[in-house]
Formats: sequence, C-alpha cells, structure tokens
Amino acid sequence: VKANLDREVAFGYSTPLAPLDARELGAGVEYELDHNDRFYGIGNETSPDDVRLLEHETSVAYLDVDLGGPTTHLAPFTSDLYAGYRHERLSSGIGEALSAVAEGDSVAPPPGFGQSVDYAELAWTFRHDTRDSSGRTQRGTRAELELYGTTDLRSADLNAVRATLRAAWFIPVAPLHRVLALSAGAAAAAPLAEASEVPLQSLVTLGQKEYLRGYAKGRFRDRAGFWASAEYRYPIFEFSDTGAGLSSTLFVDVGRVGEDVSELVEAPVRAAFGFGVRAETSRAFVFRAQVAFSEEGAEVLFALNDTP
Repeated sequence: VKANLDREVAFGYSTPLAPLDARELGAGVEYELDHNDRFYGIGNETSPDDVRLLEHETSVAYLDVDLGGPTTHLAPFTSDLYAGYRHERLSSGIGEALSAVAEGDSVAPPPGFGQSVDYAELAWTFRHDTRDSSGRTQRGTRAELELYGTTDLRSADLNAVRATLRAAWFIPVAPLHRVLALSAGAAAAAPLAEASEVPLQSLVTLGQKEYLRGYAKGRFRDRAGFWASAEYRYPIFEFSDTGAGLSSTLFVDVGRVGEDVSELVEAPVRAAFGFGVRAETSRAFVFRAQVAFSEEGAEVLFALNDTP
C-alpha cells in the first residue's frame, strides 16, 4: 500500500499431485489498483512529454499446472499450462503534476479505456534449462517459449494471441563466479479478428523491470518488440564460504517496439546501461538492486524476481 492508496495484494498456493508424478498444481488470486500509472501512448517514437496518468485496476484468478516434458541427456524440457480470469478497468488517472488520459487527447487512450472488461486467458510455456544453478549461475543456457491467448467475455472486441521467445547464455570469463550473462528475446501479438484490438496487457512492453532498465516502467508498448542485454557479474562478498553472497554487475540493454516486424528494423534502437548488485546463494536468487541510465534519465530498480 502506497501513500496515495495505490495497493496490491497477491496470494498463491501450489502442491504436488501424486497422480501426475508429483508435478505441481498451483492456484492464486491477485488484485492491484494504481491511481497514477504512467502511460506514454503506443509505439517506439513516443516522447517523454506524452506521459499521461492512467488509473489501472486489475483482478486475476488463475490455475497453473506443471505438465513436465521429456528428459534428454542434455537437460529436461519442462512446460506448464496457465488458465486465468482477468477483470480490468482503465480510466483517467489521478494526480496534480501530469495530465490524465482522456478521450480526444493528442495521446490516444489505450484499448479498453473507459470500460470494465472481463477476460479469459490461456498460456502454454515451454522451457529448456542447462544452467548449473538457478542462483549463482556460472555456465549454461536457458530458453523459453510462451504461447498466450486472451479474449474478452463481453463482446468488447478486445482479444489477442502472442508468442514470446527468450534465451540466455552464461559464460564463465574468469574463476570465482566471474560471468558474462547474455540474453535476448522477441515477442509479437496480433488480434484474433481484423476489427478487434489488442488489449493493453497483451502488448509487448519495454521499460524498467521489462528489459530496458534505463527507461520508466511501461515506457514503450506495441504489437511487436525485441530486446537484448549483456551483463558482467563478479563477486564482491561471500558469507563464510557458504556460496551465499553479493555480486556486482555492469550491464547494457538494447531494444525497441513496433507495430509489425518491418517497423522494428526501420527506426533507431533504444539503449540503456548501468550497474548494480545481486544477492544470491548457490541454489537461489535473492534480490537485485540496480541503477540504469538512458537518454531520458536514470531509473532505480529493486526486484525480488530475476529475468535472466
């Protein structure tokens, strides 16, 4: 809960199922209300001056099933199936310093603005992981393909299918956990019918926690996008030879969005760089704190989840 009464709550539970070879079944609910989410419009050429305030209320209930996959001599393939219900309400934001999103403005409101929309969601994610550790990784690769679809349940012509491919390579460059982490990805979304629109939550999004760390949260949105990152990690502290400690990082991010694949190659790529620190154990990631810079200023990021 923030001082302006923005609030977020989430609850999840998972359990292994004996009939499914102890694979996990998970369920959860989430609720978020953001009175002043910043919306810059859609497209790679939007300006920082385009920022408008958007009130964004979201409720989600979901089931997640671990489907497993074949095991090879290299590494296991895994997959999971996600089915969810989402209620979304987009309206004019509240704040004194910036203008609110509004109909007829020079910055067009996002799809679904001014409506309360119910969605059904379905996603199937496939993974292949050869990392030596999910914590202080020294070598290996990780690849992920997500196939996602959503449609509104009230004939609002808001629906989409989206494919997202992510990959990461971890290359040891010196002893004692000095590692070069390279990652890249691409995604594209399309409506299910010519007269439909892609909902805001289904658009490809870059900014802050989503790959371009030197830009504001949700800074760039469109139907297609790509991103890449190079990060050098080296240890600066270890607790009593336990494998738990801190690593310093230096990184460079690039990426851009566009309406289609042809637009992705026509305009300059956005870039950011920065430094930070990661807390890790030999088996698990703990947190990361980073400062990133771009042509639009600096962003400070603290996260308890990790994107390779």
